[in-house]
Amino acid sequence: MDNEDLTPLSPGEPGDPTPADRGLADRQALLARLLVAEEAPSPLEAEAFGASGLERTRAILLHKRVDDALPLLPRSAARQHELRHVALSCVARLPRAPRRAGVADALAIAEAACAHAALAPAARIDSMLLRTRFIPRPPGVSPTPRAAPFVGRTARPEGGSVWALKGPGAEASVRIWETRKGGIS
Repeated sequence: MDNEDLTPLSPGEPGDPTPADRGLADRQALLARLLVAEEAPSPLEAEAFGASGLERTRAILLHKRVDDALPLLPRSAARQHELRHVALSCVARLPRAPRRAGVADALAIAEAACAHAALAPAARIDSMLLRTRFIPRPPGVSPTPRAAPFVGRTARPEGGSVWALKGPGAEASVRIWETRKGGIS
């Protein structure tokens, strides 16, 4: 079937919106901005959509960002409860990156988790492994894949180190090895 054989399903010419269509599109755009804005909407802005529904949806989207980032922090995830608390607090303060938002959020969460004694050892390793593949950027800016080689090292709490090595190219393999007191494992 050719595209020429298709007829519109609704009256009017495609691409010729009515005033009602434009009004709906404007309200949808406003709602989208309010849902993802860093700051909570003012009571006046929220009134048009229902303040409680808007607040609930913003909270769901915040939890979704955390859910997208946590799988990128596998070592830290062993302390899920503490990590989730740090992650929610961290992500709530950050603008969402336009691309690779999960990676950007995971990098920020790992850095924030390094300030918590119970999370720090695993968070340092997770942070290094993410930095092996991605170049961190300021909040709200998408991290970029690392094309250059990378060598990283972080200490293990029980002694020894974790090393990460990546060759040139954004798709290069990452090698990880751990040393323990007295040798390599």
